[in-house]
Amino acid sequence: RAPLTAARGLVFQTWGERALVQRLFPVAQVPQVVVGLGYEEPGPGLGPGTAPGERTGLGDRPYLLYLGRVDGFKGTTMLGAFFAAYKERHPGPLALVLAGPVTARPPGHRDVVVTGAVDEADKWALMRGATAFVQPSPHEAFSIVLMEAWSESVAVVVNGRCAATREHCERSGGGLWFESYAEFEAVIDRVVADAGLRRALGAAGRAFVGANFRWPTIIDRYAAFAEGIRERTAAPAG
Repeated sequence: RAPLTAARGLVFQTWGERALVQRLFPVAQVPQVVVGLGYEEPGPGLGPGTAPGERTGLGDRPYLLYLGRVDGFKGTTMLGAFFAAYKERHPGPLALVLAGPVTARPPGHRDVVVTGAVDEADKWALMRGATAFVQPSPHEAFSIVLMEAWSESVAVVVNGRCAATREHCERSGGGLWFESYAEFEAVIDRVVADAGLRRALGAAGRAFVGANFRWPTIIDRYAAFAEGIRERTAAPAG
């Protein structure tokens, strides 16, 4: 607690993070601001990457995408199990692609593709081709990859037990969430079946990123907060 109360100001990534600190450490008198993290779109020279169907072997099949470390701590073991159960109840072409370094491979399933690590060009190609992006992690502090998905107008589905990613979805209107298998099934059904809903979610997410997390906006927030701290510090007592 002492380092927090000694600070001249506190900067948070999300409102949920600020609420957690306020609950655990009563530091209401310390100036605070929620800034977020800056996001920068890939440069125009990056290139389109390999076509998603070629990279995954799925051809033209629709797919849900996860990008990041494939690890139980990140929720991918749960996601693999939920998706396998979903496919038992909803046969069809839908697949799940898990792209990223593998530390804990989920149980094998004919409709789950684990690509391993991908380069930046392939990452963006996979993102642009996804039916929806799924972030199953319950432990994210911000989740830049959500901003990447929304920057491509891709609808997202997140773990409702993660305060940060659920907050992003609630504040943006750009995604849905689940806390159980039953909710996962209902949400995936809605997203897969309704192209209009996907477009609306993706557009709302893109607008949210543009309004809040571009670097010029982030820098302006930091500068304004720092200037306010400087003025308070310089002001004479009394």
